[in-house]
Amino acid sequence: DKMSIDVNSNLGIRISEVTADGITPAIQHYHNLAIGSKGKSTHFRLSAFFRDTDGVYAGTGSESYGARATFGANKTDQMTFGGTFSLYMNKADTPASTAWYGAPSLTLTSRKISSFIYNDPSRINSIEGWLSDYDNHASNFRTTDNVYLNLKLAPGFMWKNNVGVDFQQSTRHVWYGNATSFGYANNGAAA
Repeated sequence: DKMSIDVNSNLGIRISEVTADGITPAIQHYHNLAIGSKGKSTHFRLSAFFRDTDGVYAGTGSESYGARATFGANKTDQMTFGGTFSLYMNKADTPASTAWYGAPSLTLTSRKISSFIYNDPSRINSIEGWLSDYDNHASNFRTTDNVYLNLKLAPGFMWKNNVGVDFQQSTRHVWYGNATSFGYANNGAAA
């Protein structure tokens, strides 16, 4: 039997060329662990990962988690079976990723601070203030699983059976406060 263990991690920092309130350096890190074994008649591999990504706008970013298990066996020359099971989860608070009306555009950081809707001195009149009035929370869960059984019934004749499921659930909650054009026109709005 041959066993393997793989571990890797990555770290990165994104720094925006734009300097304004609410713009921060963004740290991203990714970690992965995998264990596998292969023998004469069986094999398996288990892996898991975690990714954390900060956005360049304060308070934005995402987290992702995942796991996968694969196995297989050849009991005889006439029969093989196995399966794969995968799980993925993601949570994001990242208004820059949306194209919905009223959301920060990709050119948000090039706007002048005076272009923001409100000029109330009691409010922060900046990108940070704009973002405090806009929330975009999204989450995603997905699992893809399958099992197989292959039977060699006669020379040149293989019967292959596969059963699988792909399930996904996503949620998204958006709030447009009065500092957004859409929220200002509607005295705040949820979507």
